[in-house]
Amino acid sequence: MYLVDGWTVDRKTFLFDWCLAIGDMSHWRNTDFEMHQLPFGAMMTDKLFRIAQAQSAPGLGGKECVRSIVWAPQSFAVPGKAGWVLQIIRKDRAEPDRIFSIDGLPLYISVEVEPLVSEQIFDWDDTRGVVSRTA
Repeated sequence: MYLVDGWTVDRKTFLFDWCLAIGDMSHWRNTDFEMHQLPFGAMMTDKLFRIAQAQSAPGLGGKECVRSIVWAPQSFAVPGKAGWVLQIIRKDRAEPDRIFSIDGLPLYISVEVEPLVSEQIFDWDDTRGVVSRTA
């Protein structure tokens, strides 16, 4: 544990914040906390990536499905707040050129969400679900 500005933080948080502070995420990627590159300059932590991989993607109505990151005006995790949601949608309802392979995991990012995704680092918070911060 580290003491930073009066807060006690774990090693992962300390390294992440340090890398952001110096503006060099290569140190973060070289640690044991792997990051996965998304389109539009965004990244996803290994924790969120593994959750997305493990997320059951049964066919909805017998159709093939794909995971998607969407901005929800009403968060499921924190009522009354907007936030990110990792959801499963039918692949036939997604624009094919907007489905990206993230280390073998198909992920749909709509054209409407693209500006919001740009330059973000997505992570999983056990209390709030999908969270992001600027890279």
